[in-house]
Order: sequence, then structure tokens, then C-alpha cells
Amino acid sequence: MRKLPAVGITELRQIRRAPLSLVMLLGLPAFMLVIYGVALHFAVILGGPNFRTVLPGLVYRSGQLSGARLEYYARKHGIRTVVNLRGCCPTANWYREQSDAAARLDLSQEDLSFSALRMPSRTAVAELIEVFDRSERPLLIHCHQG
Repeated sequence: MRKLPAVGITELRQIRRAPLSLVMLLGLPAFMLVIYGVALHFAVILGGPNFRTVLPGLVYRSGQLSGARLEYYARKHGIRTVVNLRGCCPTANWYREQSDAAARLDLSQEDLSFSALRMPSRTAVAELIEVFDRSERPLLIHCHQG
């Protein structure tokens, strides 16, 4: 049987640190890249319009758009109806800006109140389905962050 050399405490510490150093050396850039990607994703969602296609030519979704952004997307995608899930808020700047843009472009605007924190009631879901059934397409559905 072969005898293993004696290893002192100093050598054991160096052996233990070697894999950690290697992980730090190789893993840190990868970890930072993941963190950067997640941060960028949230920056786009929270800071941008978060505009996405649900069904091409029929249904789009977004976060709250400025009046100018609404006009841009309405012209680009031919949007005819805006379904606002934030409810009717005539005193809020975002609501007045959206309503003014919709009026300028002759878009229909449907205001429904949904919560981001609670499940909708059956009545609210039925009302949403009714809006979908009667609305001219393409339509844009939006809430605060999309």
C-alpha cells in the first residue's frame, strides 16, 4: 500500500482556497453578467413602455404609455381600442394624457378597474370579456407596468 505524504495545516488551507479562488475568478464575471441581465430586464419593464405583441395584428399589451408613445404605437400597429385596466382617473395626468391622445386618433377607450394584487371578481372578468367582444381590433391592453 502506498503511503500518502503528510500534509500540514498551511497546505490544507491552500488546497481549500484554490477551488474558491478558481470559482471567484471564473464565476464572478458570469455572476456579474447575470446580475446585469436581470437589472436590464427590470429597467426595461419599470422604466420603458414594456410594449409587447400578444396576437400580431389583433392584441398588444403594455405598461402605461405617454400620450406620444400611445400615438406612435397606435399608428405603427393600427390600434383602434385602448383597454385601460387602471380604471377611470380623470384627475390623474397620465389618464388625461392618454384620453387626449385617444381622442386625437379617434380611438375607443375602455376603462376597467383591475388590481395587481387581487384576483378579479367574476363580474370584472365578465365585463372584460364583454369589452373584448365588442371592441374594434387591434386593441391595446395596458395596466401600470404591463
